[in-house]
Amino acid sequence: MLYELGEGAPEDALKPGTGGLGQLALVLLGSAGALPRGRHRLVALAAMEAAVRYARVVQQQAQQPAIPGVLSLFLEPGRGLGHPSVDVGTRACYLFSRLVKLLRSNLRPYAGDILSSLQPHLVAVATVPPPAAAQPGQSGGGAAGGPAAASSPAALVGGRESSSAKQLAPSTSPVDDRLYVFEAVGLLLGQEDIPLEQQQAALSGLLQPLMRQIEGNLRPAAAGAAAGVVAVAGDAAAARAPPAWLILQALEAIARLNKGFKADMCTRTRPQLGQMFLSCLETAIQVPKALPGHKQLRARFIAFVHRMVESLLAGVLPYLPMALQVLMHTQADAQDTIDVLSLMTQLMTRFKDAMLPLVEAMLPPVAARVAALLGPDWDWSGRQASPPSAAPAPAQAAGGGAAAAAAAAGAQRAAAGQQQQQQEQGGGGGGGSGAEVVATLEEAREKGELQRAYYSFLHGLAHHGLAAALLQAPASVLDSVLASLTQGAASHVDPTVRRTCLQLGGEACVLGLLRASQGLDARDAATAAFVGEVAAALKLLYEKCGDEFAAHLCGRVLPSLGLPQEVQQQLVHHVRESDPKQLKDCLRNVLLQTNAAAAAAAGAGAGR
Repeated sequence: MLYELGEGAPEDALKPGTGGLGQLALVLLGSAGALPRGRHRLVALAAMEAAVRYARVVQQQAQQPAIPGVLSLFLEPGRGLGHPSVDVGTRACYLFSRLVKLLRSNLRPYAGDILSSLQPHLVAVATVPPPAAAQPGQSGGGAAGGPAAASSPAALVGGRESSSAKQLAPSTSPVDDRLYVFEAVGLLLGQEDIPLEQQQAALSGLLQPLMRQIEGNLRPAAAGAAAGVVAVAGDAAAARAPPAWLILQALEAIARLNKGFKADMCTRTRPQLGQMFLSCLETAIQVPKALPGHKQLRARFIAFVHRMVESLLAGVLPYLPMALQVLMHTQADAQDTIDVLSLMTQLMTRFKDAMLPLVEAMLPPVAARVAALLGPDWDWSGRQASPPSAAPAPAQAAGGGAAAAAAAAGAQRAAAGQQQQQQEQGGGGGGGSGAEVVATLEEAREKGELQRAYYSFLHGLAHHGLAAALLQAPASVLDSVLASLTQGAASHVDPTVRRTCLQLGGEACVLGLLRASQGLDARDAATAAFVGEVAAALKLLYEKCGDEFAAHLCGRVLPSLGLPQEVQQQLVHHVRESDPKQLKDCLRNVLLQTNAAAAAAAGAGAGR
């Protein structure tokens, strides 16, 4: 009843001295250790829920005398995290993390005692899989606002998924709700008022065992994954690999700990802490290297990299080349490549031109892998991945912006699912033909997603000032990129994709060529050949897209270069009316003028 009363209670009713509700909560929470039947499963859950709901009442007290009683609900032996009921213990981990978020600074004097009490629970969470009774959504945060939980060893069949299961599987593996206790510990330790020496000692005591857990289970997990490939066809139980689960759990535990440490602390005020997490990243890179085909471990590692980027900022840059190389392995399938492209796109958004050396190194293998996965017969119009009934109306997609595009994508996925279901039902008696059709549709859908992810990656490359990577790439890579953009700009069923390709083609060609900062010498033979390729690409884009492309050049691309108006008009005229050779000569002249202007500006700056 106390919990329900707090649901709609006004803020004033919970302030000290303004009503009986807050006072009643303080009395009950302060004497929580003496609650009648306090260890009963339902009573224990209700008491912890009430403690979280009334945490702000505890916070407003002058001396917070109720805090020891509240902590006893969670940390006393046989209660809270140590409750005999697995459901109660799992839920307690989630609720304790919420309590720490609310009372973070108030709990600082108790940090040492809290960490000592939590130590056995931390070890158990990191090393002991949850029982079947504690699987997703039954007891943890998923029951009342927290994410769905519980990844178990039973889910790790060599890290691979059958094609029929791919459409139902999330992009990242579910996690164990008990790991919220590591998040709570990170929040406690990540406070600036805690002395650095104490932080380092406590953090080292937590991170070192987790890193050893990763390193010690890599070889057994790899052996289990190899055995799982054979076992899938027979006994699935034989493919369950606890070592892989232990690695998953350790990676997530480190990521949860890291959430409590702000980027400023890890990079500026206390870089020693950031270095400890960088050591964890170095260890984590060995996971996809040892188990390149393990889907759940790949997903968890990518999420781990995202977490480290948020906390360590540019400190992760030296580690990214190795991380991306092990992710983009030669056996990477379409979904693996999509994950890498999405990661690189987000990294470019965060680090911009600092990513240029890495993008230059990764662009050739990325382009080659995308081309190999899509194959020479892939229809770049996207029709294979988009059923005709789901194709967006051009006027709607063009006028509705991002919301219309999202709605169209959702309609496409729904229609694809219906078509798969119909094909499967229709082919049920045909000796497996229905399953083959479903597999073919699923493969086409994945390829369509890969094409879109590739365009998003190229858009990020051009949008964040990294088009110079195209200039450094081999001619075959540039040809492949421009061919994919021109085909998408001319024929894709989604108008938003066509517009993106059109914009990218112009920006990649013109901006990459004419920005003086690229240092191209117009008199060089290699540059002359490149200018010819750019001219041919611009003519092809105009032939495919017409005046829409010319308008984009006039309205956005050329003005951003600061060229005189007459030069802009001359360029657009040659794109529209001239042959590729004349356009090449025009581009070469503009490049000479750009280089001369840059040299003059540099000389004037040196003269000052």
